[in-house]
Amino acid sequence: QPIQSHFTNLTSFTFSHNKLGFTPYGLRAFAIELSYLSSLEHLDLSNNFFSVNSLKDMSNLLTIAFRDLTKLKTLKLSDNFIGLSGITEKALGASFVGLQQLEDINLYNNWLGFSIDNGIYILGEALSGFNNLLKLNLSQNWIGVNGFSDTQAFLKGVSCLPKLQTIDFSANPLAAEAPTSATGDIFLNKKSVNNASLVFANFSNCLIGLQGSSVLVGYLSKLVHSTRLTTLDLTVNYLGATDDEATFSIAQALAYATNLQRLFVSNNPIGLQGNLGPSALSDTLKKLDQLTDLNMSEVALDDQTWILIVNSLQNQT
Repeated sequence: QPIQSHFTNLTSFTFSHNKLGFTPYGLRAFAIELSYLSSLEHLDLSNNFFSVNSLKDMSNLLTIAFRDLTKLKTLKLSDNFIGLSGITEKALGASFVGLQQLEDINLYNNWLGFSIDNGIYILGEALSGFNNLLKLNLSQNWIGVNGFSDTQAFLKGVSCLPKLQTIDFSANPLAAEAPTSATGDIFLNKKSVNNASLVFANFSNCLIGLQGSSVLVGYLSKLVHSTRLTTLDLTVNYLGATDDEATFSIAQALAYATNLQRLFVSNNPIGLQGNLGPSALSDTLKKLDQLTDLNMSEVALDDQTWILIVNSLQNQT
């Protein structure tokens, strides 16, 4: 039965774990009906396995579904494997055009960026227009696996969100196939980061310490200069695995993160390639007098460097 005539006042709709992707023509009908719920503010379509759908016009379905949901504030699309479906990142970005009131987007585990011709930069551009966005979850995707330019273009879009408070970018292979230098990196040159409201950032398991991670290092460097950041997670990033450069650059930038309360850098061999990075981190820790939680387990430091780190923390209250 058509739903538009029965639920015109509906403001919250959860339709998760229903395997919509297993019924392709039902999904098309569902998308059309959903578009009539113009009063919706909260929509949860997570765990619906869009990737198994074989419709040729799959890329247009979300555009149809979201076209009149202009009051939407929360959108959950996690665990739908969108990057493996007929919905390209370009189409996903296009479907977001009218959703300017969004405050919370969850795109966890969607294989975004996995396809070679993925248009991830279009999605980044679409997200850049969400001036009311407070929370963004892009964890467990493949952004960066197809090259440096995708990572750079995507972060360029994300960096334009003035009200963003929380970003989860964990488990994206941002260093994959990137150049060996920072040449052309918008963030290390003139590009500013307009994330002034950001307080929580999770960039764990993003391969930052591997070759070619300069774009994210540049973003983080600008980020801590322009935000009220209180929590930063950099665990399992191979910092120090190949050289000291990323550790050194991040440590220097963190000296400006004067509001930082929680810093997680565990499972990074920062002492493996020398003491330049660890020494810079030691100097920085002396300045972070708001720290309440520091995790540095399994970081491969020698005894002398550990003494420097411990000494740097003596003034912490």
